[in-house]
Amino acid sequence: MNPSTAECAAFAAEVARAAGQALMARFGAALDVQAKGGNLRDLVTDADRAAEGVILEALTRRFPDHAVLSEEAGALGPASDYLWLVDPLDGTTNFSRCIPLFAVSLALLEAGRPLLGVVYHPVTGELFHALRDHGAFLGDQRLEGSTQSTLERAAICVEWGKSEASVRHGLRQLVRVARQANKLRALGSAALNLAYVAAGRLDAFVVDGLYPWDVAAGVLLVQEAGGRVTPPVLPVPVPPPQEPGGLLVASNAALHDALLRCLGASPAPR
Repeated sequence: MNPSTAECAAFAAEVARAAGQALMARFGAALDVQAKGGNLRDLVTDADRAAEGVILEALTRRFPDHAVLSEEAGALGPASDYLWLVDPLDGTTNFSRCIPLFAVSLALLEAGRPLLGVVYHPVTGELFHALRDHGAFLGDQRLEGSTQSTLERAAICVEWGKSEASVRHGLRQLVRVARQANKLRALGSAALNLAYVAAGRLDAFVVDGLYPWDVAAGVLLVQEAGGRVTPPVLPVPVPPPQEPGGLLVASNAALHDALLRCLGASPAPR
């Protein structure tokens, strides 16, 4: 029997909060910090693994017939039309340095299409959540992106992934946007960046070189808050992708085309 959307959404919120509690229990404490594959830009800590353990244990118990793709554990579970994308700690570098900008990110795909997304900020207790075709919310408050339509007045977050190629691409994008944007930010958590675009706190987010679990929940938040994302649909290969994705541009609807022109990117289909 397929679970109801409401059932999955309630579960996602509950398990995100539980994972957030596991993170906060370790925030500011001594951590075992390791570089994945020797890449000092790509860190994992015992807090990542603890939060992931909370989520995976709950998922396998509640939805044993669902597939899972998690940042640290990889692909788990049977083949299924339902696929959970799990980032137990988005913003590991921030977390390891006691910078309170990190999040738990969960998304559920149905036949390859995002069905729901949850981004939980444990420090503030803010729970951003979205259901396909039903809107995006912060708690009970419906979200709408900003109405800023000019780059000259826009606050834009520009970041990049962990590979050398992503850094090079990201720096080029940073220069392009910096020439026109009003304010630039780099918060260190893709999930929070996207949630903040959905909430109108940021006008746009530009990034290169992230994986599906980094952004799936946040992309749905932006889209359900009336914003636009290029590309509008994220491919999610299983087994896990070995290489990160390319350019991702998320913004309010009014700013999107101008931002794409600034970046030299092709317009997204509507």
